[in-house]
Amino acid sequence: MIKWVGFIVIGGLLSLVTYLYIYLGAYKDVTVRVETYPKLYLIAQTHIGPYHKIGSVLQSMEKQAKQLGLDCSRTFGKFLDAPQTTDEDRLRSLVGCALDTEPDAAVVEKMKAELKEQPSARYVYGKFQGSPAIGPFVVYPKLKEEAANQRLALGTWALELYYLSRTGEIATEYLLPVSN
Repeated sequence: MIKWVGFIVIGGLLSLVTYLYIYLGAYKDVTVRVETYPKLYLIAQTHIGPYHKIGSVLQSMEKQAKQLGLDCSRTFGKFLDAPQTTDEDRLRSLVGCALDTEPDAAVVEKMKAELKEQPSARYVYGKFQGSPAIGPFVVYPKLKEEAANQRLALGTWALELYYLSRTGEIATEYLLPVSN
C-alpha cells in the first residue's frame, strides 16, 4: 500500500514538473548575441519592491495608454539594482511602455509618468519566447556567459522588453549594457 502511495506522489510530482516545463517554455531556445540596439523612448513609472511584482504596474500603464490612444504593445521593466545585494523591499525598477518614436508630452503627463530616453548603445542581447517569469533562471546565465566569453564588462542594470511575437507568443528581449 505504501509503495503505491509513493508511486502516485512521485508520478504526480513528475507530471507537475513536466507540465510547468512545457507551460513556461523552459525548453525553448535563447538567442544571444552582442549588438547595438536602437534608441527607445520609455514612458516610465517607478516601482520599489520585488521585481516579480511589477505586473500590476504594467497592466495599469497598458490600460492608461489604451484609454489615451497610445500604442503600448511593447512594455518594459528596467531593473536598476542587483537582487543578490539589495533587500527585496528596496529594489528599484522603472516600468511602462517602450516606444520607437517620441510620444506627446501631454500623454506622458496624463499617465503620471516620466519620459526617459534609452539611447542606442551596445548590449549583450537575448531573446526568449518562454515565460518572462523564468528569464532570470534561463536567460541571464547565458547572457553573462556570452559577456564573459567576449571579455565584456557589463553595466549595473538590465532592461527587459515584453511583447507578443508574430506567432502570438509572449516574447522578451533582454538587454544588458556593455560598459566598455
